[in-house]
Amino acid sequence: MKWAWNAQSKELAVLAGIVTLHLPLLFYLPFFVMALYAALALYYYKHRRAHLDPEWAKRHLPGITNTICEPATATGA
Repeated sequence: MKWAWNAQSKELAVLAGIVTLHLPLLFYLPFFVMALYAALALYYYKHRRAHLDPEWAKRHLPGITNTICEPATATGA
């Protein structure tokens, strides 16, 4: 699989940056940092799954699925 700088890799880079920036706090605020890491992992899981399985998103993520699951419609002038 060839690596590409696309939306998914940019998102992973941002998440890795958040993890890296909060790493020094792990010694002083371990529960905060671990909760942050858990929230990032849960976000990534749900976001990726919503794009891969729109029906799952409609059932499990009410209120935000119209931007993820419904195809964009072209509006003509």
